[in-house]
Amino acid sequence: MTLTSPPAWPIAARACSIEVTRWPLIATITSPRLIPAAAAGAPVHLLLVGEALHQQAAVLDQAPVAAIADKVLELRVVPGPRDDWFVDPDILIRTNWQVTNRTDRVGMRLIGMPLEYRWPDRQLPSEGATRGAIQVPPNGFPVILGPDHPVTGGYPVIGVVTDEDVDKVAQIRPGQTVRLHWSRPRHPFEG
Repeated sequence: MTLTSPPAWPIAARACSIEVTRWPLIATITSPRLIPAAAAGAPVHLLLVGEALHQQAAVLDQAPVAAIADKVLELRVVPGPRDDWFVDPDILIRTNWQVTNRTDRVGMRLIGMPLEYRWPDRQLPSEGATRGAIQVPPNGFPVILGPDHPVTGGYPVIGVVTDEDVDKVAQIRPGQTVRLHWSRPRHPFEG
C-alpha cells in the first residue's frame, strides 16, 4: 500500500515493531498485525514521522499437523487405458519408485526401473486426462498428473490412481518412496 498523504486513521501496532522513517510512510514492519486504531480495542500510540515503536514480537504457534511419514506410500492404480503400449506394464507395480524434486501441481515425476514402449515409433494424439492419470514419456519414467495437469501430450497413460488414493499424492515429498498396486487384475496383452 502506498500512502501519498498522512492517513486519516492512526495505525495501531500490537506485538510488533514499526519504525516510521519518512513521509510518505516507509516502515519496517515485523508483524502483519497492522489495524486501524478504531477497530483495535487496545491502547493506541499514534506514530509520527521519525518516531519508533518497539515491542516484543508475538510468538505464533503453527497449527498442529501430523508429521510426514518416512515409510513407503502405497497407492492403488486402475490399469489402462494404454497399459498394452508397454512391453511389461507390471514393472509399474514391481518397482519401488522414488519421487523426484521435479514435482509440482502439474505432475509428480517418479524415477526407478524405466518402462519400455512396445511400439517406440507409434504416435499417440494428445488426449484429455484426469488427476491421478499416470503417463509415461519416452524416457520410461512415469508422471502422476496433479490437479493442474495438461492433456497427455501424446504419452500413453498406463493407469490411473484410484479416487480413494489420489489425495495421498499431494502429501508425498521429494525423495519419498512410492509403491503402486493394481486395484484389479490387468488384462494381459494378446497380440
